[in-house]
Amino acid sequence: MEEKYNEFLRIAKLLNQMFSITPLLFGSLGLERRLGMDLSSEDIDILIPEKYLRDQWHRLHAMMERAGYTLIDMREHTFQKDQFKVAFAMIEDLKSFADVDIRLLALEKDKGATFYFMYLDDYRKVYRASSRDDYRMGKKYGADLKKLALIEQALAKKHVILVAEDSVLHKVILGIQLKMGGYLIEEASDGQEAVAMVKRMPADYYSAIVMDVYMPNMNGIKATSAIRALEDPLKSSLPIAAITSDSDAEEIEEAMEAGVNKYLLKPIDVDILLGTIEELVRARESALASAETDTADPCDDADAPEA
Repeated sequence: MEEKYNEFLRIAKLLNQMFSITPLLFGSLGLERRLGMDLSSEDIDILIPEKYLRDQWHRLHAMMERAGYTLIDMREHTFQKDQFKVAFAMIEDLKSFADVDIRLLALEKDKGATFYFMYLDDYRKVYRASSRDDYRMGKKYGADLKKLALIEQALAKKHVILVAEDSVLHKVILGIQLKMGGYLIEEASDGQEAVAMVKRMPADYYSAIVMDVYMPNMNGIKATSAIRALEDPLKSSLPIAAITSDSDAEEIEEAMEAGVNKYLLKPIDVDILLGTIEELVRARESALASAETDTADPCDDADAPEA
């Protein structure tokens, strides 16, 4: 898995530099990275703008040949070099195919490459659409259903934690610590992005947020206030743990007044972090269970129609 991912980064960097393209890591390799498990992905699937597969195809073809690849399937825009097989497709089709808006995807930077990365809910949409697509049904129906089942299983058994942190180093550390607790991680680089992600995802998607206080564009306190002001009660009540290196009493009071549930000081001890998140997740599970009970159809014999 790591070899294929590093090869994707190499190609993504070439696309960045030669065409100013920000590609999307797609398919099984992207899903492997999101789930943190090896799915034995066969291809490196990359989505790019349509014009590079039509009007600018000769330039893309030349770039891949210079990178040591040979075109093996013109219809699928697939190249091969040794054990690596790279397939390109149009990024514009993602909206019509699976209702995934590329403007709302995560923008990642790794080893000098910049690329888009889908969230787990986006992969769920894609594989649901794939299971209904005639071409995919004839070619990869069974494999798509297995991936969809893995996604559903992961979302059912594991809790998704949103980490809002502008420091790459702190983001990596928090991600490692939370994964030690068995959590799935999604990331935002500032408060504005975190609020947008909460708005976009289903109300029960995230179990908690770990929110840095000091971030550009929108800090953690303002982001917390924005989330608490959302109309959907399940989204507005999402548990939030604020993190900061500042122990200023006024700041802590301001954060708590904004709606922060817990306040953690850096450097964060992993046991304290996981204990705090476990507490917030349990509270979230209780709130979701209560919401399901409240919205269930009442079984009141007095209102039942006469036989």
